[in-house]
Amino acid sequence: MEQIPIIDFSLFDQIDCSKEIKRASETIGFFYLKNHGISQDEAKEFFDLSKEEKLKYTVNENYNGYVSVHQEMLDPSNQKIGDWKECFNFGKLHHEKPRSQILPPYFEGKSEFINKFEKKCHQLCMKILQAFAIALEIPPEEGGKNWFEQRHKYENDSGDTLRILHYPPIKHNIDEKDIRAGSHTDYGTLTILFQKDIGGLEVELPSTKQWISAPVINDCVLINIADLLEYWSKGLFKSTKHRVVFNDDTVKKDRYSIAYFCHAENDAGLDPIPSKYLENLVPVNLEKGISYGVDGVKKPSTAGEHLIYFCIEMGGTQSTEAKGYGYHVLRVQENSPAYTVGIEPFFDYIVGINGVQLVIDSSYLQEQLLLNIDKEVILLIYSTKEQEFREVSLIPNKDWSSNSQDGLIGCSIRYCLYESTNENVWHILDVAVDSPAEMAGLVSMTDYVIGTPHATLRNESDFYDLIDVYLGKPLRLYVYNADFDVCREVIIVPNHEWGGEGSLGCGVGYGYLHRIPKTNKFKSHEQEFTLPWDASPQETRMESSVPATTTNLTNYQHYNPENDTITPTLYHVESNNNEQNAEFFTPANLQPKMMNIEKVSNESENIITSEKVGINDREIEEAFEEKVILNEKQGKQD
Repeated sequence: MEQIPIIDFSLFDQIDCSKEIKRASETIGFFYLKNHGISQDEAKEFFDLSKEEKLKYTVNENYNGYVSVHQEMLDPSNQKIGDWKECFNFGKLHHEKPRSQILPPYFEGKSEFINKFEKKCHQLCMKILQAFAIALEIPPEEGGKNWFEQRHKYENDSGDTLRILHYPPIKHNIDEKDIRAGSHTDYGTLTILFQKDIGGLEVELPSTKQWISAPVINDCVLINIADLLEYWSKGLFKSTKHRVVFNDDTVKKDRYSIAYFCHAENDAGLDPIPSKYLENLVPVNLEKGISYGVDGVKKPSTAGEHLIYFCIEMGGTQSTEAKGYGYHVLRVQENSPAYTVGIEPFFDYIVGINGVQLVIDSSYLQEQLLLNIDKEVILLIYSTKEQEFREVSLIPNKDWSSNSQDGLIGCSIRYCLYESTNENVWHILDVAVDSPAEMAGLVSMTDYVIGTPHATLRNESDFYDLIDVYLGKPLRLYVYNADFDVCREVIIVPNHEWGGEGSLGCGVGYGYLHRIPKTNKFKSHEQEFTLPWDASPQETRMESSVPATTTNLTNYQHYNPENDTITPTLYHVESNNNEQNAEFFTPANLQPKMMNIEKVSNESENIITSEKVGINDREIEEAFEEKVILNEKQGKQD
């Protein structure tokens, strides 16, 4: 059986070393490097960071590097729960400062060392890529041995990530569903892996599909080819599946590793490497499982687009959800065109219509709906729950409702950024016995408060202000359950008289660590299950009567109202969040297909008075508004 080769990198300047790297990359896609230039002392110091307990307390949304146990799922097709690991990601450093995150206090004191270690990893990747260029005999006029370096400049924006990983021991019988890290490939250019003491990594041989061990070898780092390099080489180099498993020797021990994911800069093109060794090879797909040119899927042209597509289509683990602006769906009327095609309040954004991307807030969407009354239109929808785009077909019309105020498609919208929607929720943690939370039927760990009919909750403090205002009074909350992919209405009475701590009697988490997980698509919505609360059939999710087609944002053009032109676009165009048409989140029914919510009557556009609650909501909501205004004056509001 093949084994992963060990290559002496002190011979880097010799052609034989480059040929060994090329040969290993063509067959297994993995190889060990010894004499690689990063000392064991440096690696040990970085491993010591991974044992710092303060890692676990970086739950504020600004400390967005921490990923908890079971939060990531690398192989959703075969896993029932997320990976048994936790990790901390350091974004690429830019101008000596973390570009997209604030480091926790502990790491701030180590920032100089972290900077130095990350740069050494990047430099090692550049030397390895030089070896590839030498072995491929790239002509000097095409860039020669610097061909890869020209596409991986450290100072330019890219997806480079340095990650500390900790795989905790299992102190109980292993659940058959548990795995330390599911089968996957990496999607950048190269990955450097530092392992220590405890193994468990396995690699799938491309030739036989058998799994072999990638043991810890002292003084060596493990290198693997990632998807972009496989694509650049037309499949000559193998981006190989790998996983981390439990075995009898390691199950009750901590496992630590450090990974450096090397990505090409965002603007780097994706044309094949100019090498004679690739002339007779057929190009491969960059995202495995996606057929370019079929169903409107457009081939990416830069490494940055590849990164975006992977986030959207494949749910990559180094990724975040897509970024951009769109019309947030706040309310969907029963039996409306939007209702019929399964558009979901809170989770869905309208980002395009009939091939035109809605990159700025304008009257274009409204105009197109008016021009197409009683005609079919195609809406591009981004789901923050599924973290993917889809197209839906509907017919704007006035016949579905006798109320002229209900609009042509039957939904209320607000133009805003959809990047962090899944983080602007409140995760229900532990629920105390006999607490208001238990009485209301809130479910520990799987329930998320997503809104309320009483107000718009724009940030973390708004929720706690709302609780304060509703002390001793019934409060209506919209709650999403991740296990069953359903929403419901909950009525809770916050109070301090129930006999325990807090007015709710439950822990509440907010921020990156507590965002709504991506929906597990293998779960059938038609399967029978028992909901953990009293529910009617309307609370179970129903499939749309019109199937949606998953698509890419890059198929869409973009409309410029200043000169009344439509032009092709590949990226979201950033614009200022326009709050002029912002309205309170006041749905009479958040989604009849998903929720069983009693109809309520509106005293005004922004105030809901519920007969079921039976209290003067107006006075309470005015108190909440006063509290929000006070926060704004104190600088607490965004």
